[in-house]
Amino acid sequence: MCNVEKTRREFKPDSIATLFVGESAPHGGTFFYKEDSILFNAMKNAFTEARQELFEGKGVFLKHFQDCGFYLDDLADEPINHLPPPSRRAKRISGIPKLAERIKCYRPKEIVIIMCAIRRNVVQAIREAGLDYEPSLHCLAFPAMGHQPRFHKEMLEIIQTLPCTKENNRRKKHP
Repeated sequence: MCNVEKTRREFKPDSIATLFVGESAPHGGTFFYKEDSILFNAMKNAFTEARQELFEGKGVFLKHFQDCGFYLDDLADEPINHLPPPSRRAKRISGIPKLAERIKCYRPKEIVIIMCAIRRNVVQAIREAGLDYEPSLHCLAFPAMGHQPRFHKEMLEIIQTLPCTKENNRRKKHP
């Protein structure tokens, strides 16, 4: 898992405006920050449509993501999507304290949970961090197993409202 965390840290912005929280890096070896995961493709497609920009070329979308102060972290620090449900739930619970510490350090303006099944765990981590995001907390379906259209729609609804450290990266609203 060292390589995953090393790769993730390469894209950590100086200041995290919006923290995206997923369950874990996928068991199959793909990873958002390697630009080869389901989540990466779904996120890039939503941003492309919402921002009306093309993010062509290796690293272009991730650089934009970082420049906006967006960062993806995970509840579990090892892949758990392949585990049987009881083990998976246990790993989610055991990831709460570490995620709470990271959230406390990040102090993002907003948090977006990417997977409805981990909402309760992430909310617990937020509480343990001594922070309160409940009123503006977003929880999206993970873009797999038929949830791709729902994820895309939900991302389009929130993208323009997410705190961004680089305001000129936001698409201008037309009257």
